[in-house]
Amino acid sequence: TGVNTGEVVVGGAVHGQEIVVGDAVNVAARLEQAAGPGEVLIGEQTWRLVRDAATVEPVAPLAVKGKGDPVGAFRLLDVRPDTLGHARHLEAPMVGRTIELGLLDNALGTAVAERSCHLALVLGPAGVGKSRLVQEFLATVEAQGTVLRGRCVEYGEGLTYRPIAEVIRQAAMASGRLGLRDLLKGEEHAAFVVEGLAGMAGTDGQTASREEVPWAIRRLFEALARGRPLIVVVDDLHWADPALLDLLEHVARFASDAPILIVGTAPPELLDDRPDWEARSTEVEVMMLEPLGEDEGVRLIGNLLGGAGVSTET
Repeated sequence: TGVNTGEVVVGGAVHGQEIVVGDAVNVAARLEQAAGPGEVLIGEQTWRLVRDAATVEPVAPLAVKGKGDPVGAFRLLDVRPDTLGHARHLEAPMVGRTIELGLLDNALGTAVAERSCHLALVLGPAGVGKSRLVQEFLATVEAQGTVLRGRCVEYGEGLTYRPIAEVIRQAAMASGRLGLRDLLKGEEHAAFVVEGLAGMAGTDGQTASREEVPWAIRRLFEALARGRPLIVVVDDLHWADPALLDLLEHVARFASDAPILIVGTAPPELLDDRPDWEARSTEVEVMMLEPLGEDEGVRLIGNLLGGAGVSTET
């Protein structure tokens, strides 16, 4: 298999087959020809996009017809499915978002004071800074509680509860325990919860029915929050199966005697499917991120440029 990235031109079907042309296509074809049986070769631009999730090794540059210089290529060895392909680097200080950061702090404070569960939704268009806000919040509270994180994805297998499965695995690793049974040791109904969620956790057994899973997850979250507050982040909720949204709503509404904060990120269109979330202020906090103002934008760019001056003239 050869995988390459770049601009292409796609035309309508001719003789029953679509036309796809461009330099990226030519290089991809050459990568495919050079790959051995069962091997995947990727181009340099593709590697730049997936480098934080993929393990590769360079191969000898390829001679490609129509290109004067050899083309760099990499042999794909492994992919880490729970890692973003291109990790975000957040060295520059965050600009603005003081109010939104305070809302997240308040939501956690309320969950702790009331020993209850709250769902905080960080909504906004792509690129507005949802992930950065959540990352900044987690950096300030990670010493106060247990932070677990899962992400919804657009395609793949076993997507419905994939973020929850990630959370369960992280909880086991963070505690140094082997699995669900150890996490729930001493908890009431532990055996029923373990039996219901065993398949989700990747151990032998079947995952409970869709009606039973929310109850089992709620009991698990309550157990994890007994000693210290539990903060669960679920990214990209717009890709979530309705059953997962139902699960989060169930936990937020019915969890008790345990400080739990669930933070979800998504575009504003999420509320089209869950309009009642915006009106339910008791257990759901909705914050809509707007683009930064001009002055804040100038400060942000200056920070990214290492303090270099930025002209506001057009």
